[in-house]
Amino acid sequence: MDTTALGQSLAFTFFLCAIGAFLIYMGRRNNKSPIRSWIIFYGPALIIILIGVGASPALYRANAGENASTLSEGDMSDKGETAYFTVEHPGVEHTLEIWPTSDPSSGDEGDADIKMVDAKGQTLLEEKIQFSTDSTGSGNTESYAWHHEKEQFTPTNAGKVTVQLISMNGKVSQVHLWVKDPKKTNGKRD
Repeated sequence: MDTTALGQSLAFTFFLCAIGAFLIYMGRRNNKSPIRSWIIFYGPALIIILIGVGASPALYRANAGENASTLSEGDMSDKGETAYFTVEHPGVEHTLEIWPTSDPSSGDEGDADIKMVDAKGQTLLEEKIQFSTDSTGSGNTESYAWHHEKEQFTPTNAGKVTVQLISMNGKVSQVHLWVKDPKKTNGKRD
């Protein structure tokens, strides 16, 4: 059982139930007309509670599915650093998602050279990945986030794969790697 997904779905349910309970409390506190109180306060409160209870299993299944298909995840910060993961399903298109972990500011850009080699020495991916930022909000609340870049690769051999961080340039000082196999379902990571 995926305890992270379970915890997140239970927290979501608890949050919506707390909002519903607050609305019920406020409805009882201002109880001038029983019918009016029911329609104004109890109705929305019950709807919120039912949405929370109903959405919780769907949230759990969605998050558990993402976690189950993850082969490997981690940070790389030094030029020449290597990471490893094991391919279990050769011939299936895998996804490498990569993004910088530093806090960006306006117009920050950078790149990272990544090389992926399988156990037989075959190069699966060799890319210079460009990163840019996006702004959210405006004025004093404006913030920036790095775009997550995705690269697809299809390993032909099962076994250990080496990911090497060749170089980083610009405002990129550390990157986060996430390797996903859509046929993986057990949630065990390297």
